[in-house]
Amino acid sequence: MHGDKSPTKYRTNPLQLFMDGRAQAAYNRDVFDEWSYLIAGGKITYDKVQAAQARGEDLTYEDYRQIGRWMDTQLTKLDVWLVLMPASEYNNSGSTYHVIRGIENDPNWPLVFFDEKQRLYVNKTSSSGKKLFEGILSEKTLYPDDYHANLNRAHNWVYYRQETNEQKKRVLDLAIKAFNENPSRTSLIEIIQIASNFKELSPMSNSFTGNILKNSQKIRLPGRR
Repeated sequence: MHGDKSPTKYRTNPLQLFMDGRAQAAYNRDVFDEWSYLIAGGKITYDKVQAAQARGEDLTYEDYRQIGRWMDTQLTKLDVWLVLMPASEYNNSGSTYHVIRGIENDPNWPLVFFDEKQRLYVNKTSSSGKKLFEGILSEKTLYPDDYHANLNRAHNWVYYRQETNEQKKRVLDLAIKAFNENPSRTSLIEIIQIASNFKELSPMSNSFTGNILKNSQKIRLPGRR
């Protein structure tokens, strides 16, 4: 079931679209209702949120794992292998936030592209998703520029290519290169997170971030006043 029924030969983009931001105006009501239920995370997300609120606590890691498994099942049924979400959805407390957290906690859905505006996840059990994901590790997946290539490789190599100290240092080098190409909060946070994963890199990270903070008025990080 897809919202986009147009024949492949009429699409300039080879991807078949399930749903986008024009949902209310461009799609049939049954497709819109199906998408609305999915993007809200279904009954499982509603129940998890209600239970957490009753306890006066946040959702747990296991809650998000279960939401992620539910989302994986639904998306697989719909033959959806790629999910692109605005980064703004990650910063609110609505149901879509919990859906994204669920997807992030499912091992089948790695984050293959992100920046200040968006996040893109793929199902690595699909042939197309697997190709994109493995291409990050082999450096065959293409990005629009060096900033995005270095940022996204650093993010993924933290988890999948850090067996030796030299590889760990390469991960931090990539994140630093990304920041030098585009001084942003996103790349700076990535540097800090990498150092938190590898304590041996803390001196190098602290030296770099210390200089950044010292010169922050010159660099003018986006969002800094």
